[in-house]
Amino acid sequence: MTDRLFHETGADETPLVSVIVPVYNVEEYVAECLDSILSQTYRNIEILCVNDQSADRSPDILAQYRKKDDRIRIINNRENRGLSFSRNAGLLEASGEYVLFIDSDDHIDPDTVEKCVESADKDQTDLVVFSMVNYEEDGGKEEQLKLLSKYDAQKVYSGNEILYEAYVNKKDWPVNAVLCLYRRSFLAEHGITFVEGILHEDNLFSYLCLKYSQRIRLLPIPFYHRRIRSNSIITSTHNLLHKTESMCVIVAFLKEELRKEDQTVDERILTELLRAKLKILLAYYLKIDSFPKDFKFRFKESYIEIISVSAGLYNGYLPLKLTPEDMALLRSNDNVLIYGSGKTGQAVAKLLTERDIQSYRFVVTHNDGDRENVSMIDDVKEDPQNTVVIIASLYHGKEMEENARKNGYAKFIHPYF
Repeated sequence: MTDRLFHETGADETPLVSVIVPVYNVEEYVAECLDSILSQTYRNIEILCVNDQSADRSPDILAQYRKKDDRIRIINNRENRGLSFSRNAGLLEASGEYVLFIDSDDHIDPDTVEKCVESADKDQTDLVVFSMVNYEEDGGKEEQLKLLSKYDAQKVYSGNEILYEAYVNKKDWPVNAVLCLYRRSFLAEHGITFVEGILHEDNLFSYLCLKYSQRIRLLPIPFYHRRIRSNSIITSTHNLLHKTESMCVIVAFLKEELRKEDQTVDERILTELLRAKLKILLAYYLKIDSFPKDFKFRFKESYIEIISVSAGLYNGYLPLKLTPEDMALLRSNDNVLIYGSGKTGQAVAKLLTERDIQSYRFVVTHNDGDRENVSMIDDVKEDPQNTVVIIASLYHGKEMEENARKNGYAKFIHPYF
């Protein structure tokens, strides 16, 4: 290649590698991270440290390291913008033939860059993917990620082959952006960057890389060491809300991919990939009782919109549930109407029976089939002040509630939320 950036090492020429390190309030860890990069056996690297308005000593530590090694460059965000923005800022400033991302509280083995560049040059790959070890910072357990062991390390894969193996053949795949050496021209050619403002940003970045990549080499070696921090925000309520909204964005993106007529990715792959992300979204959904009420309302609207458009993908994946508040409402009223007599209505009835609520009746908007033990809601004369209506439909729930309100009912349970 005529546009390669080289470093002379005797008779050898080595391409430049840009190592991008987003930095935010990691004064306890960033030195170890930088030491691991500066200790690389591969010398021709530039280290782009993107300071995302850290409020601790991280900027001072970066400045000290910059004085020691001129391969380090410091980029300062004007305001705190998050991980995706910082990685994108690093990409804009990168000049290497290859790019590597490292989170500033993690570290890598000394031969990481050397082995990855060697493989990338030999096989002319778009991506070289490697493995990692998760370790607890308090000296607890270590766990090696073994997903790559399910693949043939001697083969050069296309991205579509990886996607098929991962989601149709259920081999799974590490979506972590830090577990890959990228050819920078490949990312630029396809306009691949990180979606800003969301968590789980690696999901879409990884998908786009696999969507367009023609040559991928796997190195099932745990070069990367990911620190599991005891004070991580991962388990915080705020973070859970953000993760939920972020997964909604990812699901919506994949829905749009599935709608495209000129699909680069096989429809079966997209369908299974969407199912996999939905399972994650639903895991968050099951914790929704702990969410603030205002968020619960906003999330409910976006969630219904996403699911109702792709109803065929969700069969068997959307659980029903009755919250403690729902049960209190049911037990404090004498009459229960299950609005909807189909499969969802029957599932609601089963749920009520399991909760020792035996008295209920089915109502519908139109009883065209003259179904037995089912009444039209307009014909029911229960006391609205002493009646709870359970809406047994996700897709038509809003219209059904409006219709029930016209009949005077004001107490509703949506068993999906």
